[in-house]
Amino acid sequence: MAMAPGRPCQHLCTNRCSIYPDRPENPCRNFDCGWKLRDSPLPDVMRPDQCGAIVILGQNWQRWSAVRAVPVGWVIPEATLRRIKAFTVSQKMVLIYHEHDQANGKLQRTHQVGFGPPEFMAAFRQAMLQGGAEEMQ
Repeated sequence: MAMAPGRPCQHLCTNRCSIYPDRPENPCRNFDCGWKLRDSPLPDVMRPDQCGAIVILGQNWQRWSAVRAVPVGWVIPEATLRRIKAFTVSQKMVLIYHEHDQANGKLQRTHQVGFGPPEFMAAFRQAMLQGGAEEMQ
């Protein structure tokens, strides 16, 4: 089974990675989940398997400090999204999160949603119209 958005990793076994010692460099070893970072500002309730989202800190989008969030399943649970939004507001950051549209258990489309002050939202909408919202660094 190939990796795909909205589906658990093929190596997930009872809430843990069955190949962790031998996991590949990309994407596994090179990925820094915001919850696992040393001195992470995210509380334990933001652990991906508990909150339903992977939160990526330390991102930049154009001139804004940004947080990216990706659902573990099809969507980020509403309570988790509220927590992430409150966090970004408190840190004066913006948020870009992914939503997966599905039908009959199959991914149809993934799109990005922005959250932040009006200036950010205007720039984000413009980038989305031009197909350039993936300019996260």
